[in-house]
Amino acid sequence: MNIELIAQIIGAIAWIFFLLSYYSKNLNKIIFMQIISSVLYCANYGLLGAWGGLFISGFELLKEIGYYKTDKDRYIFYFTIPIYILIAFISEKSILILIPIIASLLDGYGALKSKKLMVITGVISNTLWIIYDLYYLDYIVVLTDLMLVISNLSILIYGYTKFLNRDNVYTVSGKYISKDTMNKLYKLDKNYYDCMYLWNVDIMNSMYKSEKNSYILIKDKSELIGYINILNIDSKVYNKMMNSDKIYDSFENNDIQVFKTKKIII
Repeated sequence: MNIELIAQIIGAIAWIFFLLSYYSKNLNKIIFMQIISSVLYCANYGLLGAWGGLFISGFELLKEIGYYKTDKDRYIFYFTIPIYILIAFISEKSILILIPIIASLLDGYGALKSKKLMVITGVISNTLWIIYDLYYLDYIVVLTDLMLVISNLSILIYGYTKFLNRDNVYTVSGKYISKDTMNKLYKLDKNYYDCMYLWNVDIMNSMYKSEKNSYILIKDKSELIGYINILNIDSKVYNKMMNSDKIYDSFENNDIQVFKTKKIII
């Protein structure tokens, strides 16, 4: 088995680990899976002699952990600039190294500004990575980058279409929600979330009965297209959530507090 084929297989396995990380409920497991994915991507680039891709993939992992663990995103981004300059000097002695460096800087810059700019820079960034990966015949990684470009473009196109029709979208109080409406909310969840992140209709109804001011419905003309559910939970439950490394989504009725308006007496 030649080195190129081994690299393609490793690239495919790295992609699988990256996808599986999104299905992990435990936060530590998500990070662990993405660490494995990044290590495999480094091995993929290393076997193909793409030293820039190797160094940047490893550094991107450290940067993302820094983004997650702290709220100093802007300072972390500025700190990465001299690191990328160093990577340019120790990687391929070719102008080619500028491609993944520019791609990574665009990603970092977009993440600091807004979600829309992040999607736009993501399209440009992944397109640049496709060019870089094609040079090294890294076809598996090219395929995954292409899927991300298509995904981001669809977000931009769909989002722009919704923006043109924004006058038709409005919110209404969900204080009085029928069983039929609650079933529609459940179907919306089922269309967009994995089963492990879903509450069944009985739980949704139970939480709603605990506090009927917790729902805001979003409609496009007369069609229900989304909702916001705000649960006012007990402080002890909140602290338990914040101190847990798992996604906490199990509540009892007495965990839900009634919304109260605080009156200031002067």
